[in-house]
This record gives sequence, structure tokens and C-alpha cells, in this order.
Amino acid sequence: MDQDLNQVVQAIAIASDPTRGALHQQALEYLSTIQQNASNMWRLALALFVDTSSNGARKYPTQARFFALRVLEEFLDNRFDPLDEDSFQTLRQALMTYVQSEYLYGTAESNAPFLRNKFAHTLTLFFLCTYIDQWPSFFSDIFALIHPAESTSQSTYNHHISLLFFHIVLEISGEVADQLIKSARQFSPARQNRDTRVRDAVRERDAARINEAVLTIAGDGVERMSRLRKGEITSPSELDAAVEVVDWGIRTFASYAGWIDINLTVTPTTIQLLFTLLSDSSLAIRLATSAALTKIVAKGLKEPGDKLQLIKVLSLGQVLDALEAKTRVEQGARGSDVDEGEESYREALGRLLNMLGLELCKLIDECPIGDVRSEANELLQQVLPVMLRFMADEYDDTCSTIFPLLQAILSSFKRSRKTSSEPLDESKRYFLTSLLRVILEKLKWDEESDPEDMDEDDKTAFEQLRKELRIFMDATLVIEQTLVTDALRTLVLNTLTTYRSGTPIKWNDAELAVYLVYSFGEINKSGTKGRAAFCHAHAVDRDKRKETDYSEFPLTTHGEMLYALVQSGISAYPHKTVVMQFFETAARYGDFFKVRKDCIMPTLQPMMDARGLHNSEIGLRSRVFYLFHRFIKEDRNEISVELALSLLEGMRDLLSIQIVLPELENPEQDILTEAINNPGIFDSQLYLFETAGTLVSLLYKTPEQAAALLLSVVKPLLDDLSINLRAVKGMEDVVPILKVHHVIMALGNVAKGFPDYPSPVPEGYVMPPLEVFNQVAEAILVSLEAMNVFKVVRDATRFAFARILATTGPNVTRLIPSLMANLLAHFEPSELIDFMNFIGLLIHKLQRDMSDVLDQLIGPLSAHMNGLLSQPVTGTDDELTLIDTKRAYLALLNNILVAKLHGIFTSDRNKGQVESLLANMQRIAEDVSDSSSQKAAYTFFSRCVTVWAQPNANMNMDQSNLPGFERFVYESLIPMAFALLSSPHFNIKDGQMVVVLHEICNFLQTVSKTRGPEAFNFFTSVFLPAQNWPPETAAEFTTKLRDLDGKAFRKYFTDFVRASRAGRPRGKPKIKAIKRHGPDFSMEETWAKLSRNIVEIQNHNAANLSYEENHRFAYNMVLYKHGETLYEGTNKLIAENLDKLANEYIVPAFPTGNEDDAVQKAQAGEMLLKAMKKVWDDHTSSLSKLRDVLKYMDRVYAKTAQVPEIWDSGLFLFVKHILRPPIQDHMTSAILTQIHTERDGYVINRSAVKGCVDVLLQLFDEDDNISVYKRDLEPAVLKESEIFYKKEGVSLIETCDASDYLRRTESRFDSEESRAHHFLSSQTALPLRRILENNLLTPHLAAIIAMPNSGLDAMIDLGKLDGMARLYRLYAMVPTGIPTLKKALRETVIRRGKEINAASSSSEPDDIPEEEEAQKSAKAKGKGKARGLNAGSQTLALALKWVEDVLALKDRFDKIWAGAFQSDRDIETGTNEAFETFINLNEKTPEFISLFIDENLKKGLKGKSDAEVDITLDKTIVVFRFLTDKDVFERYYKGHLAKRLLLGRSVSDDAERGMLAKLKVECGYQFTQKLEGMFHDMKISSDTMQIVVTIVQAPEVDISVIVMTSTFWPMSHSTASCNFPDLLIKAFKSFEQFYLSKHSGRRLTWQPSLGNADVRVTFKSRKHDLNVSTFALVILLLFEDLPDSEFLTYEEIKSGTAIPDQELQRNLQSLACAKYKILKKHPAGRDVNPHDSFSFNADFSAPLQKIKISTVASRVENTDERKETKDRIDDERRHQTEACIVRIMKDRKHMTHNELVNEVTRQLSSRFQPNPLAIKKRVEGLIEREYLERCDDRKSYNYVVCLNFPLSPIHNDS
Repeated sequence: MDQDLNQVVQAIAIASDPTRGALHQQALEYLSTIQQNASNMWRLALALFVDTSSNGARKYPTQARFFALRVLEEFLDNRFDPLDEDSFQTLRQALMTYVQSEYLYGTAESNAPFLRNKFAHTLTLFFLCTYIDQWPSFFSDIFALIHPAESTSQSTYNHHISLLFFHIVLEISGEVADQLIKSARQFSPARQNRDTRVRDAVRERDAARINEAVLTIAGDGVERMSRLRKGEITSPSELDAAVEVVDWGIRTFASYAGWIDINLTVTPTTIQLLFTLLSDSSLAIRLATSAALTKIVAKGLKEPGDKLQLIKVLSLGQVLDALEAKTRVEQGARGSDVDEGEESYREALGRLLNMLGLELCKLIDECPIGDVRSEANELLQQVLPVMLRFMADEYDDTCSTIFPLLQAILSSFKRSRKTSSEPLDESKRYFLTSLLRVILEKLKWDEESDPEDMDEDDKTAFEQLRKELRIFMDATLVIEQTLVTDALRTLVLNTLTTYRSGTPIKWNDAELAVYLVYSFGEINKSGTKGRAAFCHAHAVDRDKRKETDYSEFPLTTHGEMLYALVQSGISAYPHKTVVMQFFETAARYGDFFKVRKDCIMPTLQPMMDARGLHNSEIGLRSRVFYLFHRFIKEDRNEISVELALSLLEGMRDLLSIQIVLPELENPEQDILTEAINNPGIFDSQLYLFETAGTLVSLLYKTPEQAAALLLSVVKPLLDDLSINLRAVKGMEDVVPILKVHHVIMALGNVAKGFPDYPSPVPEGYVMPPLEVFNQVAEAILVSLEAMNVFKVVRDATRFAFARILATTGPNVTRLIPSLMANLLAHFEPSELIDFMNFIGLLIHKLQRDMSDVLDQLIGPLSAHMNGLLSQPVTGTDDELTLIDTKRAYLALLNNILVAKLHGIFTSDRNKGQVESLLANMQRIAEDVSDSSSQKAAYTFFSRCVTVWAQPNANMNMDQSNLPGFERFVYESLIPMAFALLSSPHFNIKDGQMVVVLHEICNFLQTVSKTRGPEAFNFFTSVFLPAQNWPPETAAEFTTKLRDLDGKAFRKYFTDFVRASRAGRPRGKPKIKAIKRHGPDFSMEETWAKLSRNIVEIQNHNAANLSYEENHRFAYNMVLYKHGETLYEGTNKLIAENLDKLANEYIVPAFPTGNEDDAVQKAQAGEMLLKAMKKVWDDHTSSLSKLRDVLKYMDRVYAKTAQVPEIWDSGLFLFVKHILRPPIQDHMTSAILTQIHTERDGYVINRSAVKGCVDVLLQLFDEDDNISVYKRDLEPAVLKESEIFYKKEGVSLIETCDASDYLRRTESRFDSEESRAHHFLSSQTALPLRRILENNLLTPHLAAIIAMPNSGLDAMIDLGKLDGMARLYRLYAMVPTGIPTLKKALRETVIRRGKEINAASSSSEPDDIPEEEEAQKSAKAKGKGKARGLNAGSQTLALALKWVEDVLALKDRFDKIWAGAFQSDRDIETGTNEAFETFINLNEKTPEFISLFIDENLKKGLKGKSDAEVDITLDKTIVVFRFLTDKDVFERYYKGHLAKRLLLGRSVSDDAERGMLAKLKVECGYQFTQKLEGMFHDMKISSDTMQIVVTIVQAPEVDISVIVMTSTFWPMSHSTASCNFPDLLIKAFKSFEQFYLSKHSGRRLTWQPSLGNADVRVTFKSRKHDLNVSTFALVILLLFEDLPDSEFLTYEEIKSGTAIPDQELQRNLQSLACAKYKILKKHPAGRDVNPHDSFSFNADFSAPLQKIKISTVASRVENTDERKETKDRIDDERRHQTEACIVRIMKDRKHMTHNELVNEVTRQLSSRFQPNPLAIKKRVEGLIEREYLERCDDRKSYNYVVCLNFPLSPIHNDS
């Protein structure tokens, strides 16, 4: 068994890894086999689950053990009989041993909680199988484990066993009593019986003990919770465990409360416990308790008094009242902070209240005892106010919990209202008034939500809530109508009046008012419609309504509301939801504007402007297109000509068609099809075109103006059509094709806007602009002729012509023949159906005007249908398509007859096909597999009898006899009808067959009524006696056929047929197949005549023969048992004819073999193929006629003898006699030659090849079911193609560059696809494609990409998107193509990225020695040209260039990805990985990105607008996304941000916060928390200074202080300070005193290095305002009282200011050595040295009043600074890693080393990528500090409870 177990474990591991390819699927199948064979494999599964290793741990992985439980479940789930004793004992012992070891003494699968749940379910299934007969002590065994004698735990009950017990009882309740679970399963009587027996047994044996155990354990848990919460026991984990026990205990109690004795579950102790827990601090316990009480309340009791007593004992009304009030107060206190848990508790309370109320309603409605009803009603009245409070809850989920109760209450009110005419009771009126108030408030949108931008699910949920609330409003209206209508009218009119007066109202109040007007038509139950719904008018005749002035009549309530709505100007409300609701309302109630025409203009104005049709939001705009169309269509008769012209001008700019291509979800989708199916706004735009047509049609009184206006609408469309028609070159021109389709559809919709052409035409009718419509129709027809290969154009043309014909009537019918020819030039089966339906529509509209058109059409159409019906059906889809096609064809034929156009069938053009048409109809009428078509065929025959079988005396102008048709009726149709009724396939019990029978009845009655006494005599004297009908029965049938009406005869004959087929009563004949007897029958003579006629048919002389006579010959031969002679003789004649045809046509056309060149060979082959097709056409033509003659033989003999029908036999003979060597060899060679010739670039006759291929596709070998094409020709074609393309692939790769190779290869794919489509078979397309892939692509993938000067790199450098797009298309065809391309792209991106990195570090100035830099500086002195950039500026420039180069590279590859690679996600992933690789190779990337952002966010940046900066920053975020060391970036960014904020250099607050938002989206809120804190400090400081200015006495110096939180800002740990002058100290002290009085416990440390000052300095020439750093200010103040001639040495300045050397030198350099020399340095020079001295430069002058003295500073870090930064970051990472490890281990308690490393890496990866070795070091350190301990296996760790001190010392910065 070990080997089997290991095999299963291995299979599970493979099955869980989809990357294992074929092995993955094999593993899944293997495991599925095990599961299906669970009855034999359960022992193996049991061992897999319970086996342990030598150390006591479970032997097999968790996944494998879970699978083992699934197998055990499969074994136990559907077992309803007891197990055999051995199996039972084995399972019981193993499972109970497992429970003892794992739950009693172990951790209860703590690492895999899902196993616990699965095991509980498995054990439950075992219990269900064994409890009744084999394991009655199940619960006793469990109870013994719950409270073992040796338990020493603080708890008296084992925690794990208790939870297992709870789970098992829950599972048992679910299995035996939960109706939801039962309804989800397929019903099984055995399972139902088993569950009932188990439920009864548990009730009888163990219910009391189970209940006692559950409540005892739960009570013990409650007691422990209380002690733990009071602090008697201090253990958080124990408190969690106690809460878990109580939660699951109450859940378990709830699960069985509904199906065991209520005396056990409802006791004083139980109720006290539940009510205590209903307000417990633990949410889970409260929810479980609410559910338990709901189950108790819902429990069914036999006696109503018992139910009432239960409700009274529980006293839930008062409890719920108090709890609702308490939770509502808590909800209000939380404000906008949503607590989902507490809201779910309110929902649970709502459900409990709902159940309580429903039970009370049941007692009131159903209980016969008056006292019970009265008490229940009193209790219900107490509940109602609480219910309304729940309903008014702001959360919809809570609100909807009481909807069932409310529905029951309102239903009760309605019932009592129907039975009483008394006024409504005041208490009920008060309740309904309160309810209405709540409903109206709940109907509002939330004020802070935006319906147009909110989540679609949330929006749908609110709309559903509104719908339910409206149902309640409707119910209230039924109870008390005036209450509702008055309330709605008051609210609406008050809101609209308030708005009209100029008083602001909230948007949701405005929307509610408009919504109520919108929905009032549904709510109002007055029953009036049309104009009467809006005004109180007397009855007006229909023809006088247009003349009546309805403005004189008073308005109804709804009319008042609508009038107020329009006049209020609410359409101008600045909220799109209100405006859209206004438009919806106006469009819905078009009849209102017929009674108040003055409201039309105020409604149309907003529809026409930016609020409506010209709205900037495409979704709203498209909806308004429809609403505008609906409004105009409804009220077109009320719109004046002037207004119509104005409206049309206002919408002209919207009549331009724009093409928007959809994004494809996968490359297999067809872009053209997807664009048609998802046209975007164009679908809505079609409504505008229809509206334009409607507006033009209003000018019918001025035809010339109407024509000019229509032309102005369609002319741009026709121009567009012409332009795009020329632009279409092939299938790849998707946009022009779509434009043509859209324009044609638009033109059709313009025509649709006009009224339909009337029939008959009334006097004075004004024609539409026919010249314009003729021009439009001709243009569409030209487009169709040029583009009839495109289905979308054919579909659009059909639609457009249908609309134009509907508008113009017969005035454009001259174009229909050309239209039909083009529509049928290329079509799919579904299009043929659409086409015939289209013709039927035209017949209906144009009637006799279609006669000439149909005369031309019906012949080719019938011939095509004949071919379709004769072809074999190969699959279900083909069969369904054929059925639909037949139905459309039959509908068309019947429409022709109904329209009295039957003359087309017998016209000179078509009379030769009547016989074939009737034969086709016969075949359809005989086909019992398609009863719908059968019925239509008999309908057709009935109508044919009416027009072609009239006695000459009865004929009128519309009828013309068809000679011989009456014989056809008597000899063929009537026998066919009775033969169908006798067929064993005719099932009279089938409803569809009964419909066919009824149609046969109609047919027989039509014959009887049309032919009169002749038909009566035929039935009584000829036909029925020949069928052995008794004379009296025949007389009865014929009399009823003649005398009864249609309905009565159908009933009579249906009963007759049913009785005859069920078993013939005496005197009733059994309908059976037609028999003819004749003593003069001679088989030899009959066959001689028939055989001669067959030869004549084969010689195409059938016109001289009688179809009926030949049919009778064949019929008699079969009837008299000579079917075999007929069958064999016919086959022999067919074979002889085939041999004759072969010798006459095919053999002479064999190639001679003397042809020299390819063209001659192709021509010779073409001759042979044409000869072959000629023979085939000859053969099938004669075979088709033979099939009609021998159809009785096919129907009777062929089925009995089990031989092929004559058509099939003829095809087999064709294969045998024609497709034989050497003919077949020559034909195959000829086809291969044609293909090879075309591949070489010559033109061939494709139709010749296609003709032969079609023949081979229709032919099958008699011994198998594979076509001759598939068997013989396709392998030869594929073999030849393999040789050809293998050679070509080698040749092309040696001679072509990459672009040329790809171009030629794609051309080959296209040509082969075309070849397969046009003259081979679609079945061959895929194998041919594989050959191309395997020979032209797969072997050369890498070589093409790597081609020098033309491969992928060259294409990228030269920007050849077309070439790369072609490369992608081709590579996507083969499995290894995209991976190869992805790898090449990755390599080229990394290479280019490394070049950018190298460029940024090739001239780094950081490493230039200071001496060398000083020498360069010295050399530059004295020169007249500007000096070069210093080291810092050079580094900055390199940083900016690096980022710009990376962004440019990313832009380039993004454009390539979108433009050439079709936005392929795999390729995007590969390029992103490449970018991430080279970006992180540059260790300076974080600093470079931060510097780049810093430059773009600085104030005064020239050359870029805000939008350009924002775009640049968005791109930067893309680069940042690839960065792994985001914590390094954070440090740099924080420093740069601090300088921008403190020095006021930020371009704007919005830009800075926008950048923070981008970073937050990328890295989460923790990443930006400190950065946001800096902004917060700036704002608080600004607010503080405003207060300081107003409160604190102004010192001599104006100061502006920024108080920085030390943990937010990048401050140095050793703060640089100085000796401030007394003036500044006084000001500082003043601020400190104020600040510390407001904020106790804080300490302020001044940061002079970060500050600046504005100081006015007096020089000899003038005064200047200098902006300097705080240190520079302190230095300048030393010179304030010093004479100009005196100076201070460096040491004196240092001693007087105490500024550190580095800061002192930088600030002195800024004051004395920079551009503005405020001080003089002695000696002069650029550098400051300790022996220098300084004096005040009184002679200083400058043209500017305000001067900024910038401190000399390095813009970027040098090598030492970068090293220091790296050390600090490493130190921070150590702390973060340790904190992360402790956080994880504290949660998990135990983890292996690898698991811990993976989890730490995952959690820290958002900030940096931790090194596994570094993680290991941190773990070692934590082990030393006793946070963790290493387990005995040396591979895992345990968490150790820590003392309360930090991991490492924390530095508190001031």
C-alpha cells in the first residue's frame, strides 16, 4: 500500500501545479478515477488521512489528506444501507483514534483549519450511515472525550473536542433538517427516508443530552468570558477561545432549535442565557444569538395558543425596541465612520423583528380563536413603530430586512379594506402616514453620492430598493388613495415652487421630486390614458382631437405636477442626475405636451444644449439621443415647421459619424465583427438620424423645401460613403468598411423617420422627396455592388432598403433585382433566411408591385433551395440551419400566394420549374422530422388548390388553372396525406403532429370545397374503397368533410385518426398505406417501360415523359414485391450511364504528358477538371429526377431491405465507376498542378478546381463515413505543400532580409487561406496553416529576429511599426513565437537600459579629487566666458538625463507595444521585467527619480505647463513602479520635499499633493504617512502664526515659525545651532511662551540651518531687501554696529556666532564670494579659509530692490554622503525586518525557515527587496534576544512570549 500511497501523493503534487503540462492533466484524470472508484479506494484514502510518521506527526501533506477526505466523502455520501461489519469497525477505530490523538491531545489541525471543517463533514456522513443500526453510542463516545476524567485544564471541557462536537451537530442539522440544502440536492427517496429515520432516532435517543451538552458547554464558556473580562484570568488567547466556544455553541443551538422538542430549547435558563448574550460585547456572539432567537420564533407549533404563549414568554417586542434604540444611538455617535460589524448586528435584529411580526400576522389572519387574534394584534401594534424605525435606517440592507413583514401588514390592510366600507381606522391612518413619510425619505439618493459615477452594482441595488418601496407605496394607495396622492402632490409642488422662487434645495430633494412625477403614472390607479390622464376634458372624437384646444381644460393631479415641473426650470439644476431624470420624465409623458403645448419649448431647450444632446459625457449624451427621439416621435404633430428647422440646425453637428474601434480581449476575435457588435455611441446616434428624418417629414406641405432639407442631411453622408468606398482595398481596411456600414445604416434610419407609404394611397397624399430617396437608394446599391463580399454591408443594405421601400412604396422597386443579385452573390445560410424574410416584408408592403421582381427571383431561388434540400446534413448546426431555411422559404411561397402573385410560378420564365417545385414541397410534406415545415407545406398545397384547381366555371380574374394539377392532387397529394397518417413515425400524441393533422384537415376540406361533387365522388367511389374502408364509414367521412365547418371537422378527423391508431372499433377502418390492385399488372412489361424511361431521363428527355406514369410504374413494382428488381435494375442503368459518360468526356481529356511549361500543364489539367464537373452535373441532374420517380421505392423498399436510397446509391456508384484509377490519379494530379501553378504566381481557373473539390466533398465511400476529398485529395495536397514550403523556407531565409521574409511569409498565409476558402475546403485550411507555421516560421524564429540590419533591433531603431506588427502577427501563430519575441525584447530593453546606466556613470564627478576640482576652478578664473557646471550641477544634469532617457525608452516601447504588438499582456510583462532589471542595476536610481520629481515640482520651472508637468510625473511613476528600493527613494524624496516646503519653492500645493496621491496609490498610505505629516505641519504652522499675529504682542522682529514634528521631517540627529542676537531671542521666547501654553509636554528646538530671513540693509547707494539664511542673518548682524573700514576675522565670527565650521564657511562663501558680495573677503578668492577676514561692503549696489542670497550647497550627494545614507537605510531595514519577523511569528506562532523568509519577503517587498541572508541574520539576533526559539528539527521556529521592551533602542529626535 505504501507504493500506492506515494503514487497518489505524487499525483496530487503534480495536479496542483498547472505548469507540469501533460502530466498535470494525467494526474487530474488519475485522481478523478480514484474518486469515482471510492468504494474500492476508501481504505487507501483512510490511510492517507490518518497515518503518522515515527515522530507522531501526520505522514502525508495537507493537500493529500484533504483529497483523502474527499474520497471518503464520495464513499459515504450516497450510502443509505449499513456498512459491512469489517468496514464499519475499521472506519470507526481509525477515525476515533484520530480524534483522540489530534483533538484530545493534539492541536486539532491548527495549521489547516479547512481540514477541521472537512473532517467534521466526513464524520457526519459516517454518522448518518451508521447511527441507526451500528453506532447508536456515537454521542456517548463524543461526550466521553469532551470531558475526560484526566482533564487538568482550567476549563472543565476540552476546547477542541467541544468545537468538533458543535461542528458535527451543525452538519447533522444541515443534512437532516435544512430545507435549503435539501432543495439544492437532486431528490432521492432513499436519502429522504434515511434522513427522516436519523432525525427521529436523534430526537428519541440523544436530543435531550445533545441540548444539555451544548448549553452546558456554552454556559461554561460564558462564565469563563466573564472571569476573563473582569481580570480574574489574564490571558487574551483564553478569552478568544472562550468567545469561540460560546459563538459556536449558540450557532449549534440555533441549528437544531427548529427540529427538536421546544420544551428542551425554550426554558427559563435558556431564555436568560440568550437575552444575556444578545447584548454581549462580542459581535459574533450577538449575531449567533439573534439567529437562534429567530429560529425559535419561526418554529412551527400545532396550536396557535402555544405559539402566542411562546411569543409572550420571549417578550421580544420590548427587547427589540430597546436594542434598536441603543444601536441607533451608537450608529449616530459613529457618524461617518462605518462599522460593518455593528451594522450587520442591526440587520440581524431587523430579521428577528421581521420574523416576530410575520408570526403575529399569521396568528391574526389564520387563527380561528378571537382572543388569540386580539392579543396577537396588540403585540403587533407594539412592534409597528420599531419596524418603521428599522425601515428608516440609512443603510438599505438593514431597511430591507423588514420588507416581508411590511408586505404582510399592507396585504392584511388591503383585505380588510375590501370587506369594509367604513372610513380607515385612525391608528391605521397614522401608521400609513408615518410609513409614507419613511418611504419618501428612503426614496432619496444619498446626498453625497453621485449616481452617474457610482459603482453599477450599488446603483442597481438602489434602483431595486426604489422599486420595492414603490410597491409599498402602491399598496398604500390601494388602501387610502387620497393619502398618497395628496402627499406626493404636496411634496412635488412644494419642492418645485421652492426651487422656482430661487431658494436653494439639495440635489437629492430635487431629484426625488422629479422622480415622483416620473413614477406617478405608475402609482396613480385612475385608469385613464392619453390626454385624459393629464386634463379633465370631455370625450372628443378621434378625428377632431388635432383641432381641439386642450389648454382650456383643467389639469389632473399628474398634469399639475408635470406643468409645475416644466415651468419651475428644474432642468437647469446643476446636477446631471436631476437633469437626466427630467429628460426621462418628459420623454415618458408625451401626451401631456399635447394638452399644454406651451411646455414644449422649455423642454426642448435643455435637451438641445450642453445639458442634453451636447453633453460632454458620452454615456449621458447617448441616453439623451434616445429620449430626444422618443419625445419628437411622440409629439411630432405638435411641432411647428419653424421649430423643426431650428431643431434640425441645432443637431447637425451631431450627425457626423465617428468610428471607435473596440479593444479586443483576445487575438482570435474578429475586429470587424466586434466593432459591429459594440458600436459605441453610434447605436444611439441612429436615433438622431431617425429624428432628423422625422423633422424633415414635418415639411410635407412644402415638398421642394422638404427635398432640399433632406438632401442637406443626406449629402454629407453620401460624400462620406463615396470617400470610404474608394478607401476599401481589402479585409484589413476595417475603418472604411465600418464607415460604409454606419453610413448605410444612418441613411436607412433617416428614411425610417418618415411615415410609412400608405396602402391604399389616400386622396391628396403628398409623396416624400422621391428624387432624394432614389439618389440615396442608388448610392447604397453602388456600395453594395462594390462591397458585397462583406456581410456587414449586406446586412446594412437589407435594413436600409427595407426602410426606404417602406417610405417610398413602389417608387424604387426598379432597383430590387439588382439589389437581390448582389445580396445573393455572397451569402451565409443565415443571410438567405434574412433575405427571404426581407422579400416577404416587401411583398406585404408592395403587393402586386413586386410581381416582376418575384418573376425574376423565384426561379434561381427555388433552384438553390432544391440544391440545399438535396444535400446531406452533416451535423446538428447544419440541420437547424436547414430547418430555419425551409421555414423561411415556405413562408415566402405562402406570402406569394396570399398576395395573389401565383402567376409568377407559371410565367414563361418559371413554368418549367413548377414540377420541381411541387416535388420539393411533397418531400417537405412527407418529412415527419420537421413538423413545422410539414404544416407550412400543406398550407401551401391548400392555397395552390384554391388558385390552380378551380373548375373552369368558378374561375375569376385572379385565378388561372394549372393543367393537370387536379390529377396531381388526386393521384399524389391526397394519397400522400393518408400515407403520412398511416406512417409508424406519425405520433398522434405529439402536439406538433396534431397541428400537422389539422392542416391536413384544412387541405382535404379545401379540395372538397374547390372541386365540389367531383371530390365527393372521388373519396366515396375511388380512393376510400381502394383503402378497404367500409362504405358506411367512407360515406360518413365524406359527408362530414363536405358539411362540417373547419373546427368541427378537425375535431372529428383527429378523433378518428386517434381511434384508428389506438385500436379499431367495430366499423372503423384502420388507416394504412395505400394499396392498388390490378389484374393487368406485369412486372416485365412495367420494368421494360420504366427502364426505357430511365434511359430517356439520363439522356435529358424527361420533358417528354409523364412523371405520374413513371411514379406509378415504380410504385406498382414495389407494391407487388419486385422492389429488388427495380432497385438492382436502376443501379445497373446508372452504372452503365456513368461508364458511358466517363468514356465520352473524361478519358479524352486526360493530359498527354507532352506539356512543357507550367501554364500548359495547368490548361491541360483544367480541361480534365471541367470534364469531371460536366459528368457530375449530368449524373446528379438525372439522379435527382430518378429520386422523384422512385421516392416510394426509397421510402418502402430501401428501408425494408436496408439498402441505400437511390440518391445515395448513385453517389456510391459515381465513386466506384468514375473515381477509380486512372481517372482519380489524373484528377488529383491536375488539382495539384493547378495549386502549384498558382503558388508560382500564375493565374488559374479556380472555379474548375472548386467544382471538382465540391464533388469530392459530397462523395463518401460506401464502407466508411469519410469524404473522398478527405480520404484521397487532402493528404496529397498536404504532402505536396509540405515539400514546397520546406524548400521555400530555406530559400527565403538565405536570400531575404527580415522585413521581406515576413512580408512574403504573411502573403503565403493569406494566399493559402484564400485558396482553402475559394476552391479547396475549409477543413484543409488548418492543416495547411500548420504546414506554413512548421516550415516558414517555427524553424526560423530566432534567425529572423537576429538578422543584422533588418531584424528586431533594426526595426525598433527605425520605428518600423508595420514590420513589427507583421512580426507579431506571424509569431502569434506558433506556440514558441511569442516567447521568442518576448525574450528578444527583454534582451534589447536590458541592453539599451544598461547603455543609459553607463552614460549616467561614465562622467560622474563624485570621484574627482577636490584638488583636481580646485585646479579646474583656478584655471577658469579670469576668463571672459562663463564657467562650466560645478560637480553638483553636473550630477544633477546626469540624473535628469537618466530619467528622461528611461522615460523616452519606455515611451518608445509602449508605442511599439500598442501599435505593433496589439497590447499583448505577455509582451508587456516581459518588457516590464526588463525595465525593472536594468533600472535596479543602477544604485543611484532612487536619488535620480527623486531629483527629477524635485525639478518638476519647483516653482518657476520654465518651458512646461501644469498639464505637461502632470503628464511627466505620471510617466515618472511608471519608472518608480519598477524600483525595488522604495525606502531609499523615500529618504531622498523626503529631503527634497522638505527643502521645497521650507523655502517656498513648490510650484503649487495641488501639484505636491497630487504627487503624494500617486505615491499612495502605488505604495499604500504607510509610505506617504510621514510625507503627509509634513504638509500637515505646514498647515498647522500657518494657522498658528495667524493666531500669534492677533494675540501675541508684536516683537521688534516679525517672525514666521514652522513647527516641524521631528519624526516627519528629515532632520539631522545633531542639530546645528548658533548664538542668536538678543533681538531674535526675544522674539523666539515670545513664540515659545505662546506655543507651550497651548501644547503642554512638548519641547521646541530651533533649526537655524533650515530657516531664512528678510533683512533691509543700507548701503551707500541705496537700501536693499536681502533674503538670506538664518545663519547669514546672524553673521550680518555682527557687522551692524561695526564701522565700514573695520573687519572681523574668521575666528572672531566663529566665536561670536558659534556656527559650526561647515555651515559658517558655506554662508560666508554665499555672502562674500558669490554673485552678490555683501561682505568683502580678505584676501579675495572663491574659497573661505580659517585665516581670512571679512568687512562690510558698503559700496555694494545692484539694480534690484529685492535680492536673494542663495546658500552655496551641493544639489546631490557626494560619495561620502551617499555612503552615510546607505548606512542609515541599512540600519532602518534591520529594524523593519525584525519588526516584520516578530509580527508574523506572533500571528503564526510556528513557521518553518523557508515559510518565514517567503512571508517576510512578501510583506517587505513594497518598500525594498530583503536579502534572505539578512533575514536569517535578523532571525538569529531575535533568537539570541529570546523572541524566537529554534525547534528540534533545526528548520523551524516558535514564537516566544516577549517582555515588554523594544527590539532595539529607539532614537527620539526633538
